[in-house]
Amino acid sequence: MPKIYLGFALCVLGISTILWSSIMPVKAWVGHQLLSRSWEKSFSSGERVRPWLGADFKPVAKLTIPSLDVSRIILNSASGEAMAWSIGALNTLADFHKSTPSILAGHRDSHMAFLENIKIGDQILIQLSDGFTKTYTARNSIITDKPKITLSPDDNERNLLVLTTCWPFKSNQKTDKRFVLIAELEQIIAS
Repeated sequence: MPKIYLGFALCVLGISTILWSSIMPVKAWVGHQLLSRSWEKSFSSGERVRPWLGADFKPVAKLTIPSLDVSRIILNSASGEAMAWSIGALNTLADFHKSTPSILAGHRDSHMAFLENIKIGDQILIQLSDGFTKTYTARNSIITDKPKITLSPDDNERNLLVLTTCWPFKSNQKTDKRFVLIAELEQIIAS
């Protein structure tokens, strides 16, 4: 009789372990489905929609890099919670229409991992929730020793796209070094 109880206990433990280990992947999948639906609603209605109750962010744009087959939703915040789900914008939607740099940040091991494979000359499309699409071309990349990005005075007056993440790629060590990609605006299309 004790062998039956031991077998039953081991089965329950095994099933519990499987269920527990699947919580994070399921949560990530559901979160990304909700985020995608939120982006679609925001884009079609013109009003930013939270992906779920309690989210401290809303989608404002979508980044696409055709050469890498990459597509990411851009959130209106670069908070810790927001960057756990996607790329965060350090400026507002209105700032995307000014002649100043638009800065996007994300984690090197998830949403910005594609930066390791981007090449100078690659096109980057930013589809804004207000219907405009901006096309940028990757022009330069640098690695800085400081987490805060400093642009030249000339760059601060230009319509640039700046993508940044921690450096080096494929590392889990905490670092102040940043990989920074700078892309120049090529065209704006209104839909």
